[in-house]
Amino acid sequence: MLNIDNIIVYLSNNTLFILLILSSLIISFSLIFRRQISGIIEKISLENELPDFLALLLTFEANGIRLDEVLEEASQNKLVLPRSYQKLSLIFSVLSRVSSDPYTCLKKLAEYIPSDRVKNFVRGYAEVLITTGDTLSYIDSFIKEEFSVLKTRINNIVSFIDMLFEGFLIILLGILVYSLIPLGGLPIELVVFVIMVLSLFSYVLTYKLLELTYYYMSTFYVVLTTALIVLTPITLLFIQSFMVIHVIIVILAGLFLYFKHRIFEEIDSQTMVLLEEVYGESRIGMPIDSALIKIINRHNGPFTKMIDLLKMGAKPSEIVNAVNFSQLSRKVFSLLLTPIEYSKSHYRHIGYIINILDHIRGLRKSLSERSKIYYIYILTLPLVVIVFMNTMLSMDSSIIYQGINQAFIKKMTYVAVFESLIIASMIDKGYWFRSVLMYAIMFLTIMLLL
Repeated sequence: MLNIDNIIVYLSNNTLFILLILSSLIISFSLIFRRQISGIIEKISLENELPDFLALLLTFEANGIRLDEVLEEASQNKLVLPRSYQKLSLIFSVLSRVSSDPYTCLKKLAEYIPSDRVKNFVRGYAEVLITTGDTLSYIDSFIKEEFSVLKTRINNIVSFIDMLFEGFLIILLGILVYSLIPLGGLPIELVVFVIMVLSLFSYVLTYKLLELTYYYMSTFYVVLTTALIVLTPITLLFIQSFMVIHVIIVILAGLFLYFKHRIFEEIDSQTMVLLEEVYGESRIGMPIDSALIKIINRHNGPFTKMIDLLKMGAKPSEIVNAVNFSQLSRKVFSLLLTPIEYSKSHYRHIGYIINILDHIRGLRKSLSERSKIYYIYILTLPLVVIVFMNTMLSMDSSIIYQGINQAFIKKMTYVAVFESLIIASMIDKGYWFRSVLMYAIMFLTIMLLL
């Protein structure tokens, strides 16, 4: 019969050997299933980059350039597609040498695509190509459907965040009730760890959510926000006057981030104005590059560097990389400039870019409206805790009174409120430091808890 103690001694004495076996198994598994793993990664990349590819393809179609021509140009590095679609262009280039028929090449290309959604798009495009020929309308309808899918993905993430907010409230009340039990109470380290893990998990989900709506997240912003989320509950263990000091730190960090990121907000705002004006100028017959130069000169904003690059005939990718754009502005100018290498006088694709931006703004607005529910959740946290704690303290029982660690419960409540506010304000404004409600609720929470 096996002895547990002997097994433990054996494992401790042979740790290196066991680690080598596990490493070998992992490497063997990766080698055996490398094709399947590679296919899954490629499928995810194709589906994540599909909205960008469709938006770019739509602008080319508006200028009379079809999918087969776009792939052929991309295979020769004459234009830049999203990375996973750049690989598809190389496959298409090989197929086009075997057959000059675009329909046959596209149908054959679909067989090499691991994503069913992208595969169905390419097959459908090929069928439209030889039937009605109205590929522009086909892409237009498909991109609307894709934004519907994107909205569903966003709603799924938001639903999960809903559960996390409710989880905060349940965990908080559970810890409070347990703290009232004589000789009870949870270890402070465990409470801090649970809140920190929930907050980090919510933050990662929110970060991915905002990526889908093209918010710009600098590395400094991500690092500072992560530090605040991690250090806030840890500081709970060491600093007595925690809440007042923390509010001062958050306000200073928020002001610093606001002034640091204000330029990107201005760029986004001016990009929208610029796009509308370019659309107006191009509709009366002015070439797009000339319209851009004229309007940039008029505004004299952050895009003046683009004028020299346009006059020099720089490639769109070079122009976009040369200017310190936000993520949304980078997308807009990439869609606007890429097709002008082929047709500088066409303006129809600008209307489609504006429609895409309307979709993005619609998604942002729906997230902002949803965040109001989160603010209500957060406001209930300190209110419920205070009412519950005061009710217990009002009971004439020295045993109950001794079981309550008031300072700990108040600090824990404040931490949960702050961590929740980070998530709610990011969903509301894209960046937590832009939310006035965040600072207002923090001050209100302190007033209630002091």
